[in-house]
Amino acid sequence: MIKHSHGMAGLAAAVLTVSMGLLGGPGCSSEDSEANSSSGRDAPLHVVLIVIDTLRADHLSCYGYWRETSPNIDGLAQRGVRFTRHISQSSWTAPSMVTMMTGQRVSGPRLDIPEDRPALAELFKDAGFRTAAWVANQLLTPTMGFARGFDRYTGEQAWHSTNPPGSLDAIVEWFEETRDQDTFTWVHFTDPHDPYVPPQDVRTGTPGRLSSEQERIIASAAEGRGLQGSVESQTEYIAREVGLYDDEIIAVDRKVRTLMLALRDNGGLENAIVVVTSDHGETLWERPESDGRVASQDKHRGGPAQIQHLLKQTHGDFVYQELVNVPLIIMAPGLGRGEVVDTVAEAVHLPSTLLELAGVEVEGVETMVGVDLFGRESIDGAYTMTKLGEAFISRDGWKLILPTDLGKGQFAQQLQLFDLNRDPGELLNLADEQPEKVEELKQELHERRATAMPTPSLEEQGRKIREQTDALKSLGYIGGGHLDEMDEH
Repeated sequence: MIKHSHGMAGLAAAVLTVSMGLLGGPGCSSEDSEANSSSGRDAPLHVVLIVIDTLRADHLSCYGYWRETSPNIDGLAQRGVRFTRHISQSSWTAPSMVTMMTGQRVSGPRLDIPEDRPALAELFKDAGFRTAAWVANQLLTPTMGFARGFDRYTGEQAWHSTNPPGSLDAIVEWFEETRDQDTFTWVHFTDPHDPYVPPQDVRTGTPGRLSSEQERIIASAAEGRGLQGSVESQTEYIAREVGLYDDEIIAVDRKVRTLMLALRDNGGLENAIVVVTSDHGETLWERPESDGRVASQDKHRGGPAQIQHLLKQTHGDFVYQELVNVPLIIMAPGLGRGEVVDTVAEAVHLPSTLLELAGVEVEGVETMVGVDLFGRESIDGAYTMTKLGEAFISRDGWKLILPTDLGKGQFAQQLQLFDLNRDPGELLNLADEQPEKVEELKQELHERRATAMPTPSLEEQGRKIREQTDALKSLGYIGGGHLDEMDEH
């Protein structure tokens, strides 16, 4: 039995006025809103999931960043709810997006949506929504199940070959075409992903600010090693790259504006559910790299290391906060405006939240592990993982990082315990001082892991990796990346 109801249709009169704030332009008038209400017909509901690949929460201005990088995303936050401690399923794309598209946890490397689990788009489609996706990440292919449930699925190659890179014309046309229908739209941008090559018109030339701790780590990493490049030149390089990363955020923020204006111009913004989030963050040379990882990179690089190679950069191996604490902004009729939620949230809950906000009840929803973030059930901590380690973050701000056998054996990863309230940068490991807290959080971690989907065999995952080799290499996951040893472990 399929049941689809607009749970918030009665709140349609609470129109989101876009004449205020950063989107600009004329908004929907009160007369238009009253006409909708008096017609006795529910307005179409547009659910828009915007995933910005590799986007750190703390580099958005609405999350307190020192530069104005995200005025339009900030505008959405002013009209909706912003979560400050939202934790991604992983620090690399594939497992994170499997969770975001299924509402299921994963506890090991996974590249595909399993056939025996319903995908989010399938549930929306069963409820009568038209569905479309534009995905600019080469890992998220139909072969891996990410096109399931979409009436229209445009992947990275087709999107960028039929349009100039970054063109949003097809998505704007989709909003025009479906203005009178319920829709679920997934747009996956990759602008902040490395290499950081923002469009010329947003290149500000503003370098990133390195903290005193970063400068200390850079100087310490360089001591006593025969490295190419001076500390000064390498520090300038890192600051320049961080500035380019920020410029990429400015570029994608403009794309978000284009999408919101297209919704507004087609009468859909006042009754839209809009989510802005990310699959993972980015480590921008803030931590010393392990000797094992440097050696692995040297082997693939085929040349002597520079100072930049002695610090962690990009993503995929670790579960530190800069990698897994990602933005989550939800705007929807009936939700508070400008509200901030500081309790821990987990990405596994996002699909259930979207379905609940949209009033969708179809067979398959009940299989999801996640719950409604705005429901009565409290969210008691968050679980996240990579190949080298997994972590649990408690509701009261304690974080346990538990290394896997590979993390311990090849990369010298240690069990780590952090008090995020006092040590948000995860610099002081308290594991030896707090053995009882370690055991408490281990139990919580094991309980979350027990709810995860079974991890495919190494043979099966190896086959998937070979199918995706070119994409994995281009994204840095093979060739000094975190999947090189998977077949061996």
